Amino acid sequence: MLKELDPPAIARLDVIQAPTLVVVGELDQPSIVDLGRRVAEEACNAEIAVISGAAHLVNMERPEAFNQAVLAFLDDR
Repeated sequence: MLKELDPPAIARLDVIQAPTLVVVGELDQPSIVDLGRRVAEEACNAEIAVISGAAHLVNMERPEAFNQAVLAFLDDR
């Protein structure tokens, strides 16, 4: 994920209609976590999972928590 999205990219996030899960690690750089929150807010039908105890490589650092978040997201669909 880029540290910043340009304004035209942010403006287009609402065209994403598919259910979307944005996954970030709570220990990642604050700008990355903030960007993840912004993407989840701007995209239609999106939600965010902030994984505690993980930084940038969430699926490798906290695989059980990552899998749980993804499976819960899929189960809700």
